Amino acid sequence: MRKIAVTGFLASGKSSVCQLLSQHGAYVVDADKIAHHILEGNEAREQVINLLGQTVVIDSHISRKKIASEVFKDPQKLDALEKIIHPLVFQKIHQEYEFAKNFPYLCFVAEVPLLYEAGWEKFFDTIITVVSDNSLCKKRFKERGGDEKEYDLRMKRRTSPKQRDQTIYNNGSIDALQTAVERFIRSSI
Repeated sequence: MRKIAVTGFLASGKSSVCQLLSQHGAYVVDADKIAHHILEGNEAREQVINLLGQTVVIDSHISRKKIASEVFKDPQKLDALEKIIHPLVFQKIHQEYEFAKNFPYLCFVAEVPLLYEAGWEKFFDTIITVVSDNSLCKKRFKERGGDEKEYDLRMKRRTSPKQRDQTIYNNGSIDALQTAVERFIRSSI
């Protein structure tokens, strides 16, 4: 089964592309959701608390918002957090692929915002980079409840996606995005 990674900058439309691929029969996993699940479970909880302190725990749950406020202003803490979380996320993505390949899905798709930063690109057969204008990404991020300062802090960490294999531009309507995804499916799967 073909393994496809969907990557791109913050609020570029990666999730929308994955949702459209899912509607066409792809098995889709989301690295961020897996990471959030890992933070809620026991797999990395103690290591994260040891790294960032008890202040990241609110009502007995690890607060992703508190984690973000700690790590995006301290690159060393962010690196240390990623060393805890990334191997667990990759392991889960691999497990999901092993599960999915036993069924007649169109393909296996993983939404991986930090694909190149994590060094996972070799695992995938094809990489789709979703590209949007920076001003549009920032606007979308703010519409989801983020602020400009948080957007800028997160974007500092990101490296420019290498536009390997496929690029899907997402500066227009959802219909235009649907057309681009269908074009990708016809030409690549």
